[in-house]
Amino acid sequence: MIYRSFFLSGFLVLASGLSISKLSSAQTLGIAQNLDFLTPSTGGKFLHWHGDSDRTYFLQIAEPSDPLKSWFWAPFIEAGNDEDITFEIDGTAEKGFFRLHYTDQLPGTGETLDTADYDNDGLTNLQEITHRPRPGGIAGFPGLSPNIQTNPLLADTDGDGLTDKWEEDHGLDPTDNGTRDTNNGPNADPDRDGLTNLQEQSAGSNPHAIDTDGDGISDSSEVEQGKNPNDASEAPAADWFVLVGDKPEGEEKIQIREFTIKKGTARLVVVGTESKEFPEWTEPSSEYDDVLDWTVVASVGTYYISGNVHVNDRHIDWLAAQINSTTLHGIGPAHIEGAKIFQAPPSADITVSVVLRATNVSDGILPSSVIVGLLPLDFIDKTSTRLTELKVGKMYPSVVTGTGLPGSVVSLNLDADQDRFRVRVRDGAALSSVKMKFGTVDNPDPAYNDDPTEYTLETLGGDAITKNMLLVADSIDDDHEKSYSSPKKDDEPDDITHKIQLGGNFKISEVQAGYGTWSPADLKLPVNKKKTVKVQFVNCTYGIFSTNPCWSSAQIEWAKLKMQERYAQVGIEFDFPAVLAGSDIGNSGILSDSEIPTFSPAAGKISFPQKTKDIVDSVSPNDFYNTLMIYLVKGMGLSVTHHHGVATPPKYVDSADIRFQNKILLANNYLYDFTAAHEALHILTDSAHSAPPYNDFSTEYADDNTIWTVPPDNEFAARRSNQSIGSTKRISTGQESKAQSSPLAK
Repeated sequence: MIYRSFFLSGFLVLASGLSISKLSSAQTLGIAQNLDFLTPSTGGKFLHWHGDSDRTYFLQIAEPSDPLKSWFWAPFIEAGNDEDITFEIDGTAEKGFFRLHYTDQLPGTGETLDTADYDNDGLTNLQEITHRPRPGGIAGFPGLSPNIQTNPLLADTDGDGLTDKWEEDHGLDPTDNGTRDTNNGPNADPDRDGLTNLQEQSAGSNPHAIDTDGDGISDSSEVEQGKNPNDASEAPAADWFVLVGDKPEGEEKIQIREFTIKKGTARLVVVGTESKEFPEWTEPSSEYDDVLDWTVVASVGTYYISGNVHVNDRHIDWLAAQINSTTLHGIGPAHIEGAKIFQAPPSADITVSVVLRATNVSDGILPSSVIVGLLPLDFIDKTSTRLTELKVGKMYPSVVTGTGLPGSVVSLNLDADQDRFRVRVRDGAALSSVKMKFGTVDNPDPAYNDDPTEYTLETLGGDAITKNMLLVADSIDDDHEKSYSSPKKDDEPDDITHKIQLGGNFKISEVQAGYGTWSPADLKLPVNKKKTVKVQFVNCTYGIFSTNPCWSSAQIEWAKLKMQERYAQVGIEFDFPAVLAGSDIGNSGILSDSEIPTFSPAAGKISFPQKTKDIVDSVSPNDFYNTLMIYLVKGMGLSVTHHHGVATPPKYVDSADIRFQNKILLANNYLYDFTAAHEALHILTDSAHSAPPYNDFSTEYADDNTIWTVPPDNEFAARRSNQSIGSTKRISTGQESKAQSSPLAK
């Protein structure tokens, strides 16, 4: 005898032992299931039945307020074992109904009655009969119980084709087939991604997530293109949504779908139309005139595309599309109705809602379609990795070759630059043609804003993509000829170099898809500074009365400009406080050989003559830890080889002379544009020239690193009398990391 007790009150009884119906079988075939109504024995205290061997029993009790319609499961599971089972009801049971469910299914190896899952729905027997919160709550349904139980012998309690655990795991009510809340039904689409709940279950995707695997492509697009919506590594290139107007005559077909644009990313959104009425039945006089309508709107921003058209008004446009072979997603000829770049902010995803309508006005035979594509648009580096910011290119040797001297052959190979980038439209080949206009904006100095130039993207695989492009620091680099199929100079179509400053933005200002109209755009990618270095210029004086500055204001500003441009290559910006007045150099303003700091390779140290010490000490404060100090003189050295600049990297300064580290002496006789930048690199990388054993730069700092330029008209031009530019017009990748790590770089 097995005895169990349970408190019940106020139940009616039905005749004992009356078997009224069979339950549907469990998922395991061949397992007998049945149910009996039970009644307590005399006195209303006990339920009795004989427990057959190898049988499991569950008990249901009718809700007193809804007898014979609403039932709940008693909190017990019992094995038969060929014994009588008594269930005590602690209370009055004279107004209740009891329903005994039983099955010949038994627990598997290692399982108990509680932990077994008889209906194979993913919930254990005990979990199913345990009261638990109703998924989705009861908002809008007053009086509904906040808790649910499910049938341990039915994988799909509400019979809607969705298994209990799948529904519960995904916030759907497994006891509602959509009768109460349509979102719980098999054909509902709570996330409006284009897949019904039944389709989401089949695909294993989340019915409350437009993009289950977070790869940027909606679940429906992945399923429609034969991809797995749960595997981010298996994503198709883009989202596509096609409405085919195939309803009977005069009946409107409408479809709504939502897409996600992930934070900080952009999409080229394209809308096109196509009709099987073309070409025979789209003449203006044709009676067969389908109507197409589209609305594409983003949840954030002002991104919007909408319109409608009678297909008879598109005959000429489709004829042009046919001539130009314009298709959309392989469907064509297609006319591009609109194209716009939608961009999500850096902080949050945005939702794009698409509503498409089609009506067959006079027939339901030849359908017309609206095609919408949401194509990821991104900037990629040399390894095709997506970029969130850009860098200024270095055009280091092998990128630009040749001296520019008479007879020299100069070429530009941007494919060799470490900081090259491309603009790519995924699945862009499906558009037949993509054009954009590129330029730079928001530079601290507007003179560096590069006017937009038109660029036609090429096809690579299924994508539309640019050739390698480069951001450059000055007009000279921006005017290098392009060495691909034909020469292209600055601002010509398909120009691949664009001038910019740190703090500026590279911008896509317009876009054209297919052979449609140009659409304005405002997609930007920044060139951010990484570090700031404070540089204090000290302008010494010379002459009998020491009134003449060694450098003119124009010379100082030119040196500053060249420093800013060069170090944009490595993300370093210079802070230039007001120029200070320095010491009197003497009548000539020229330091002799004996007055210039000298480096001894044998000792590995710099020696400082008294004259140099006096020049440095004449300015207060002497901030040798936080400021790069540049002392300007007329000239240095009277020997055959004139010095243009001398630097004092900390590594080579004796501890007794520490206040003289991070200093530069700079002459303006035989002024070279990049001398200040050259000497600053010694300080910022704490390195010397290639004098063994102190060859820190080796050939990276060799003075024969000549680079071709077009000499500008400015009197301080780099090339004079066909002299080529020396080192430090370019800064290498290795020098970049050293310079950014300098203690002076904040």
